[in-house]
Amino acid sequence: MKSIKMGRAIALVFAGAYMMMPGNTAKADPPMAEERAHQVAVKFKDRGFYVTPIDAGILLRGQMVRVQIPVTRGLDYVIMASGDQAARDVDIYVYSEVDTLILDDRRSLSDAVVQFRSQYTGSVYAYVFMARTDPTLGLPSWAAFVGRRGTARSPVKGSPSGPIESATSNPNAGGSPSAADSVTPGGN
Repeated sequence: MKSIKMGRAIALVFAGAYMMMPGNTAKADPPMAEERAHQVAVKFKDRGFYVTPIDAGILLRGQMVRVQIPVTRGLDYVIMASGDQAARDVDIYVYSEVDTLILDDRRSLSDAVVQFRSQYTGSVYAYVFMARTDPTLGLPSWAAFVGRRGTARSPVKGSPSGPIESATSNPNAGGSPSAADSVTPGGN
């Protein structure tokens, strides 16, 4: 038992000494992760999404970070996360406010993307999970972007459960009826 603990201690001493040698430092590359995420974001910007960065940082293998994202009912959202060269597998899990899984991307890639249409107004929680890393390339960095597309919609006045229309699509909504809207008795 003592030999195992002593063996681990010796290994830690040698690993620490190796890291202290010139040129052998553990480096993180957040700008590279942000650049890779930006490259993915450009593809969605070309599809009409308004894309903005939301967070970036360093995660070790098995670690996770939660990002809260406000959403509006009826809008399309895309959430993407990318890692640098040390991040071999980045996953995203998107949960609703009531802890229901909306969508996830668990593919074994260094880029993760989920796209969905919000069914409610409120917040979603995106969990960025660092599933696999390559520690020989340094500390794994990640960056996340969110994009949204569409126009918020509201119910038509006077129709409590009626169809959903754009707030600006009906010029007569709430106004006085026009001559074209009048109905004559007798069906003429």
